[in-house]
Amino acid sequence: MLLCYFQSNGENHRWWWRAFCNGGSLGAFTMLYAGWFFSTKFQCQGIVPFLIYFGFMGLVSLGFSMMGGCIGVVSALWFNKKLYALVNLSETAEENEGVPPEAI
Repeated sequence: MLLCYFQSNGENHRWWWRAFCNGGSLGAFTMLYAGWFFSTKFQCQGIVPFLIYFGFMGLVSLGFSMMGGCIGVVSALWFNKKLYALVNLSETAEENEGVPPEAI
């Protein structure tokens, strides 16, 4: 959310890609951990276990990336809607300052 706020503060209209990549980085960390696990803990030899392991872990990492990216975009969208609703309310209150309520 903090990165989304910085994007909005800088008036960057492409915040959704940053939100997707921030959430989607979960898949990259999963793949890095899978590589570390394979090199240190996994006791298999040959090319077939290597291909099967990294093939399935690549699919799992891709799934985590899509899931995390989707969650990142939805939460950033919710945050931006709340943020701009507050900005709109404060601007409306400043415009109507000193005007009697019945005139609004």
